[in-house]
Amino acid sequence: MEEVSYDHDGTEAGAEIALSRIVQELVKYANPWFEEAESRSHGDPLLRFGLRWIEARFETLPADVMDQVESAFEASGFRPYAVQFPVLTEIKEDMRRFAAEAKMANRQRSEIPILALDLFRYVQLKKQSGLSLLPKSLPPLT
Repeated sequence: MEEVSYDHDGTEAGAEIALSRIVQELVKYANPWFEEAESRSHGDPLLRFGLRWIEARFETLPADVMDQVESAFEASGFRPYAVQFPVLTEIKEDMRRFAAEAKMANRQRSEIPILALDLFRYVQLKKQSGLSLLPKSLPPLT
């Protein structure tokens, strides 16, 4: 990735030209990247399981769930094994059970705590922004 500046002459017309170039580059480079990332995520059964898990509990998860998780980490002295936050424990246990039943590699299982936190960040973002939870294109678990 190369850093590029979008110079303009300070006029409204110049700013429009610079913004037009930015939009063109977003369409050219960002859209394919996001489409490929979405396609890769469809093939990740653990991610799909986690998304379905939060979908089933979305209404009961607090809008500031990640803030609460961070407070629980702070209260534990930032020791992950000592965090007292039942819903975090629940998602990690359910994901570990799913990964074991699916015979997933240890490397993928080791990422469960990070994925659980990312899912809670996602929930908080969605709840606080008022956006819908999941893309309609996410395939079901098989």
